Amino acid sequence: MPRNAIITYDGLPISHGGGHTLRVKDPKSAWKKVSHFLHTCTDFSKPESIYVRILKGPSIPSSFSRKTIFGCLLKYGFPRVEKFLGYAWYDFRLPYSQLNEVLDLVERTCKKIPSTQNMIYGPISLHITTKLKFINPETNAPLPFQTKQDYSNFQPNYRFHLGESVLYSILSSKSTTSVFFSIPFEEQTPKFLEYAQHLQKHLPFRFSTKTWKRWHLNKKQTGYVGRKIPMERIKK
Repeated sequence: MPRNAIITYDGLPISHGGGHTLRVKDPKSAWKKVSHFLHTCTDFSKPESIYVRILKGPSIPSSFSRKTIFGCLLKYGFPRVEKFLGYAWYDFRLPYSQLNEVLDLVERTCKKIPSTQNMIYGPISLHITTKLKFINPETNAPLPFQTKQDYSNFQPNYRFHLGESVLYSILSSKSTTSVFFSIPFEEQTPKFLEYAQHLQKHLPFRFSTKTWKRWHLNKKQTGYVGRKIPMERIKK
């Protein structure tokens, strides 16, 4: 039997600027804050996906691109390559065990080669995707009703399912985090608001007040209807 309702937070859709900017001085500090949230509020053990992106093109020293791409090729194998407007980016997948080593490389590079108006993040960036389940802060056990099967595999958009939560961080000279949170409460009860405040206390960014929705089961029980819900600014 599908659940009657669930509350989601989308942070942030393209219409609201994309991901949340992490206001920290360097990529290591950004990951420290993201990691703190994951270890405190979720069942995190390791990311689902990690890759390092190296840019090649105008305003980026060719010596940096050649050397770094070759080094990653030897360590991580062949990359996925895409090209756009005179730039090429090389995406190398890497294991979780290499995350800190690559963070060091990203941080050193961003200090030497500043980003330009054509580079949103810088000549090298680390991309981390994590699927997560929220936990009870008192027991550390996952909250119930956090699978897509609990909501009839319904997709509110082409990227996500109700019942699942995803966090995506880009760490570079500018660092951002995008999230889709399925918070398994059916109503905006005091318990829900208390839990949202608990999350806000540990998140590396502030919740927007504009991208919360409550999804309720339709009359035929074949899908869900989403309605924006009002949210006050949650204090840290």
